[in-house]
Amino acid sequence: MLPVLPAGFPAAGRPITLLQMACTAIPDPGPHASTLLDLGADDAAAMSALTGLVFPGFFRPRTHELGRYVGIVRGRELVAMGGERLAIPGYREVSAICTHPAHRGHGYARLIVRHLAGRILAEGRVPFLHVRDTNTPARRLYEDADFRIVNRIPLLAVDRESDA
Repeated sequence: MLPVLPAGFPAAGRPITLLQMACTAIPDPGPHASTLLDLGADDAAAMSALTGLVFPGFFRPRTHELGRYVGIVRGRELVAMGGERLAIPGYREVSAICTHPAHRGHGYARLIVRHLAGRILAEGRVPFLHVRDTNTPARRLYEDADFRIVNRIPLLAVDRESDA
């Protein structure tokens, strides 16, 4: 249930629902796990460009500092990536799973999700993630990697009215 908004903070659109999913079984990463590259500061621009294409506004130039990120490079282009963001005791968030639209259908996101979930579980933590309830392809991908819905989170973007 969404709270009543205070005066001066109007809704900026319609509410959406995020699904919080968690994984408790180590998924088989598949035969191509060795194709994953560790990403870091030198890859920040490429990571921002890829996520900006797929999820505009959700990944910042220093987001990669929040956790470990892996990716797949074809030619000299980062075509798929994912990593870790929020960490709380016993849990680690899987985040920024994305594939360049021209490179979808090769199983890259599946490989990345399974790799990250397996690594987090092997460390004794529970991997979790968030996905919009209307994003059916992503939900199927995460369910295939043994993620299950544990919570539904209603969100509403708000704007602060200017004082001008």
